[in-house]
Amino acid sequence: MWYAKALAHLDDGDGELKALAVLRSAIIESNASRFANAFNLLEREAALFEASPNHALRGSFHNELARALKNLGVAEDRQQYVERALNEYAAAILHFELAGHARYQGIAENNLALLLVQRERFAEAHAHLDRAQALTTQIGDGANLGAIEESRARVLIAERKFSKAEKTALRAIELLEESDEHTRLAEAYTSQGLALSHMDRLDEAYAALGRAIKVATEAGDFEKAGLAALSMIEHLTERLSEDELCAVLDFARDNLRDTQNVKIRDRLMECAYRVLSVIHTARPDWSNFSLDETLRRHEARFVQMALEDSGGSVTKAAELLGLPGHQSLNFIINRRHPNLIAARTPVKPRRRSIIKK
Repeated sequence: MWYAKALAHLDDGDGELKALAVLRSAIIESNASRFANAFNLLEREAALFEASPNHALRGSFHNELARALKNLGVAEDRQQYVERALNEYAAAILHFELAGHARYQGIAENNLALLLVQRERFAEAHAHLDRAQALTTQIGDGANLGAIEESRARVLIAERKFSKAEKTALRAIELLEESDEHTRLAEAYTSQGLALSHMDRLDEAYAALGRAIKVATEAGDFEKAGLAALSMIEHLTERLSEDELCAVLDFARDNLRDTQNVKIRDRLMECAYRVLSVIHTARPDWSNFSLDETLRRHEARFVQMALEDSGGSVTKAAELLGLPGHQSLNFIINRRHPNLIAARTPVKPRRRSIIKK
């Protein structure tokens, strides 16, 4: 709103000031996942940036336009946008180099490398990461060095070089843990988990992906947390119990329900089918199987759902479960599921009559 007000008072004669307001407004639109708005705003004002002698400003324009195009292309599955994003990142790199801005050039090189991975142009991706690493090492930027290492881990995973990818992700984690870049740290843990899962080190992969979920959630990046949860379902299905699969799927759905990314929605749907398939077809481990324990676990899940849907009312939950009354449900909770006692609405004590009988 404030940038819209600022732009209303500016015209092309204000040159760089207006360009800066346009750029920052577009960044806010992209951060809010309104990529079409960001793209349209930048496209409409492209001439303003082209007229500027400020190469750093022009580089930022091309970098932000590439970001909007990349996300639009992925969200709407429009490959022509992705191809154009490659050209915009290349233009951003050129202008940052002309401006002598090593940090921004390194970031743009990294961004271009990640996009090249999607096109399976791995050699080019490594070359851009090498340049990004050299530039970032030169200025001693540890956080961005960690981000570059995480990007290289993604390239190595795509190349199925899982051992190298795991070691690279670990280096990224070590660098990023010293910074406040928690979203990037969550991505590094996710990459480490994926590499470990492909090496059949499932317990370690489970721990890494769990850490990714925790770090992303604490950072407020719920999409990254949801994506880590999807990766857990996709790669660790056999490692998770039925209850864990359901819980992780619920978490992923809650965090990704508003995504506009077609591929993420497809992954979420595939994970839902996978969990349903496991629940309906999986054979138990008969060596440690207990029918009583299995029935009790399923009973607890349905009791918990009934309490959630009834707002904690034991009477309403008992009706949902088809029980004869709240006393029956209270007995089940108190005797078999004491961990659900806190899910009940506290019973208000009756007022004692002041009239003595």
